[in-house]
Amino acid sequence: MFLISLVVARYLVVFDLDLLPKYDPETYGLQTCADNGIWHYADIVLGRFMRRPFISFTVAALTFGLFLSPSSAIASTPSIYGARQNSLEFASSSSYLSLSPGINVGTSAFTFETYFKTGPVIDNGFFLGVGGGNGLSINIHSANEIQIDAYGINATIFVLPTSMQPNTWHHIAVSRAANNDETVWLDGQRATSGYNRWNTGLTYGPVFTDDRNYNGQATGVNKSDACGHCNQPGDRDFNGVSLTGLRVVVGSSVYDPQSSTIAIPSTPLSNLPNTALLLNVTNASGFLTDSSGNQTITNSSVTYRSADIAVPTPPTALTAVAGNGTAVIAFMDGATYVPLSPASSTSPITIPGLVNGSTYTVDLKATNAVGDSAASSSVNVTPAAPAAPNSEPTSTPSPSPSSNAANSEAVVPTTVRTKTVGGKKIITWNTKSDLVLKTYNKTTKKNTVRKLTDGKAFINNPQPGQTAKYTITNASGQLLKTFTVKAKPGLPKRLTVARQATTLNATWTKAAGAKRYRVIITPELGEPIVLITTDPNISIDLKNSAEATIKVVAIGANGLTSQVIAKTT
Repeated sequence: MFLISLVVARYLVVFDLDLLPKYDPETYGLQTCADNGIWHYADIVLGRFMRRPFISFTVAALTFGLFLSPSSAIASTPSIYGARQNSLEFASSSSYLSLSPGINVGTSAFTFETYFKTGPVIDNGFFLGVGGGNGLSINIHSANEIQIDAYGINATIFVLPTSMQPNTWHHIAVSRAANNDETVWLDGQRATSGYNRWNTGLTYGPVFTDDRNYNGQATGVNKSDACGHCNQPGDRDFNGVSLTGLRVVVGSSVYDPQSSTIAIPSTPLSNLPNTALLLNVTNASGFLTDSSGNQTITNSSVTYRSADIAVPTPPTALTAVAGNGTAVIAFMDGATYVPLSPASSTSPITIPGLVNGSTYTVDLKATNAVGDSAASSSVNVTPAAPAAPNSEPTSTPSPSPSSNAANSEAVVPTTVRTKTVGGKKIITWNTKSDLVLKTYNKTTKKNTVRKLTDGKAFINNPQPGQTAKYTITNASGQLLKTFTVKAKPGLPKRLTVARQATTLNATWTKAAGAKRYRVIITPELGEPIVLITTDPNISIDLKNSAEATIKVVAIGANGLTSQVIAKTT
């Protein structure tokens, strides 16, 4: 998303393409309000204000909301909340934290929650590990299962509503209420069911009655000393996993287990009453400080990781093309730009409602979940109406039929048409004038300009997985046509699938233009498993040794897909 500022005379007009004004989905109306001396006008046309230069305003800045398309919700709130916070990175089983004196839940209500980024594979590390007695432990059991356990207590497995994805931020929450109701939520969605780890025929609904006494100390993160089976096999540890906003509350429940959904908290997490541990990872110097003040933390090879998302860098290389009451602004995205809403606010942007003959100074700011970038360098643009055809004086003799035809041809408006032939776009137009084709590759962020002649031109499609936007103008910059072409990524080739006992291995060649792969494993017995990966090699443990079908979907940067399917051999 971008903020566009225009300076006209002594008035500052700010176009905010997303935040102002608020969109009313019921009426598609734009609302008007005044707040703290800044006026937000939406029910009037921008051009109407600009055509009244003699009106005197007592406020220095007028803020207009320019609505381009309906706002859409952020697709993955856990990703935003986790990625914008510094975190703790666990490289392997030798990376762990020790807590002293530890956390004794006993029979109390409790809540555990954290934001965590998975590694390249979904491993089985411990969010909390037991250090003595029957202390509570919470760990990943599989990509769609969380285990609640303690030494000498039958472990409960909660089945999640969706599978965790590799290299992805998630939010996990575990709560036991005062009445012993207990459940797990992944990304705000409650578990669908549960079962006993050691007696899988003993099953539960999404809420389990947990009246067990966790009378011991939980003393580790990615470490569980007092449980003999907990650290076996050897891959049951975090490998390339990051954690932040880790909070344990003992004596009360933050979330109601009877709720099928919860509102996940914004980062950093707050220090609630009864908080026994809080790691917000605020800065590099104090990244192991427990904000609750209850735990002393000893570090073994856990490292500080800066936030994945920061304030974006500003857009660059602004260019402006004047139109009839409009300006088309092309630009290159800042390096850390994360598009939010509206999704169409990419280069170029057309600003309507301007006054012909007035000069505008335009600059842009990029914005993401963290904040706004600095302003870009500015460009000037002066919209102008198309030149009117010359009329002959009344004293001039009537022109000949041939000159009538010439004058008639001069005022025919240029019409541009496109069609696809043999995978290529053909551009045609009805006049002899030369046109200008501007191509903006949304994937590579590159702009190119090409002159079109002779009434016909061919364009090549973008590379696999890429998207290009084409803008056609006449020589004076008047916009004639825009269109977008998306290309699918190539196919993942030579897909090989093998099964050894309950372990499934799959490999394939990288697909041209693929940014990542969605892998869907459908066993003959059991639920489908969905993984997201950038590596054309996967290895995953299934619950049984039955045959399985695997679908590998290559996903381009533009969202288009290509897929192949194979069965285990």
